[in-house]
Amino acid sequence: MRLIFWLICISLICININLEPSFAQIPDAQLNVLQQQKVAANDLLTNDANEEAYEAYMKLLREFPLDGEINLGVARSAYASKRYNQAIMAYERLIESYPNRPFLWIELTAVYIALNNPENAGNALENAKKLDPSLKDISLEDIIKAEQEKLKRFFVNGNISVGFGYDSNANSGPYSNKIVLGNFPLSLDEASVQQSSALGQAMVGSNFIYRGNRQSKLLFVSDFAFYGKYYFKNLVKGNNFLWVRLGLGFRYYWTTQYLEVRAKGDFAQYPSKKNITTVGGELTHSWNLTPRVSLLGRAGYEQQFYTDSEGNDGFYYYVGESIQINFLDGSQNVVIGVKFAQRQAQKKMFSNIGSEGSIRGTFSIPWNIVISPSVSYKQEWHNGPGTVLEFVNRIDGQVRTGLSVTKYIKKNFYVDLSYQYVKNFSNSPVYKYDQHTGILSLGYQF
Repeated sequence: MRLIFWLICISLICININLEPSFAQIPDAQLNVLQQQKVAANDLLTNDANEEAYEAYMKLLREFPLDGEINLGVARSAYASKRYNQAIMAYERLIESYPNRPFLWIELTAVYIALNNPENAGNALENAKKLDPSLKDISLEDIIKAEQEKLKRFFVNGNISVGFGYDSNANSGPYSNKIVLGNFPLSLDEASVQQSSALGQAMVGSNFIYRGNRQSKLLFVSDFAFYGKYYFKNLVKGNNFLWVRLGLGFRYYWTTQYLEVRAKGDFAQYPSKKNITTVGGELTHSWNLTPRVSLLGRAGYEQQFYTDSEGNDGFYYYVGESIQINFLDGSQNVVIGVKFAQRQAQKKMFSNIGSEGSIRGTFSIPWNIVISPSVSYKQEWHNGPGTVLEFVNRIDGQVRTGLSVTKYIKKNFYVDLSYQYVKNFSNSPVYKYDQHTGILSLGYQF
């Protein structure tokens, strides 16, 4: 339900759905003037000048009564300026001309809600559902909340969770203490091989969105994230992992796409007791190809600074693309993605390039349960050997499989049980390992 609510909000706030205009035979010069007048009227509505927008659209309507875009502007500006009866008449004209547009029925539902007419509002919503089965779970309460959100300029949502679990290889150590590096057989101390441990973790993630006016396509966005993990067993490399991130940027919507640019900074403290600070930028492009298929492209660049550099300082960039395919009513989906990345460090031996492919599914089942299986494979080619005793460049491959089962309870609370298995292949024995992790967590979404 929460996903449906945000989908309604975004569609009503950000997406401007155009209807086909009817120009008959208008001279080019007059057509250009008409287009300018329509743009000016839409700008008035976008900037909340509702009275002026209504007057502008009514003037255009008298000259071009069959133009779909103008009629839609009249309907929306009449509703925004609380001329509800005029809005109803405009939407009825539009529905008569465009009977297969469910969004017209959705917007008419909002008008009837404003008039405190739940019976007609319910009928309009049912007509929208008949045209678009994916709307079947939307209620009048969802429309009311979405209309209330339209008046807001600042939005916050996020997630908080705490959990406890078990890690079979907390230090990512090799299988055995008997290894051969180059031509040298070695025995590692027991603390260097894989060590299991109980763990606790905490996560906080939040997104902030600000829009300048009611229908602005340009949104200012920001995000904050924290992740902390503590191992209850004393490990040679250290027990704690800590990560903090802050991002700030903007997002621009048009029809079925959006483009987002963010500046971001991260701080991470790894179990090796090395602190890493990164500063960079991210670019995201989302495109809804059809109601069931969407593309998401991402790229990023960052500078990395180590507290104990030893030649590790450098830059990192990545590019990736994923496709999401929705099934049934959208509560089931599969995401397939690919990614390419490169890290260039001051010392050549710390540089690498890599590629990754992944597939993840999300499936809602009865009893408010969501099951999410995933599998990925990553390959990395390093520009130097794994240790000073080896002679060939290090090559790693990693298989990662996971499964999470989430049970939503009460309103925004949930319980999540997750399992992950990692198998790391390498031509350097030090980096060969496998790992099983299971975590039970309690979370809250807001």
